[in-house]
Amino acid sequence: MAFGAKKKVVTIRPIADGVTNDWTPSAGNNYQNVDESPVDLDSSYNYSSTPGNIDLYTMQTLPGVTGTIYALGLNLGVRKTTGSSHDINPVFRSGGSNYLGNTGTVGGDFFLHKFVMANDPATRLGWTYEGVTGSQYGIRLTT
Repeated sequence: MAFGAKKKVVTIRPIADGVTNDWTPSAGNNYQNVDESPVDLDSSYNYSSTPGNIDLYTMQTLPGVTGTIYALGLNLGVRKTTGSSHDINPVFRSGGSNYLGNTGTVGGDFFLHKFVMANDPATRLGWTYEGVTGSQYGIRLTT
């Protein structure tokens, strides 16, 4: 997809914990360990070694967005601290249900998993302002 002169990418960050916080924070609330820019790597983090654990976050509202929302992207910065590789999934919580994105394998020290979803998984239609701001986003440890 090409972005013309009137299209832009808007970044929103976590502002609160979501409905599920299975991961353990290094300090404070879970969202406070993943809301920084740029990513601080080992200064603050959430961790889990239990497959199936999910961490969800409530995000900022979309500032000044009007018109069509072409896609929603989620970046997950993760670090493996034990043995073999681990699989993660991005989680989109919309309409009261969790939807998993494509699996990413964390085999090295630090991994940035980028995922883009064109449609709201709850409606299977394009994202709306209400759909983006009413949803929660996060991560699932798969293996």
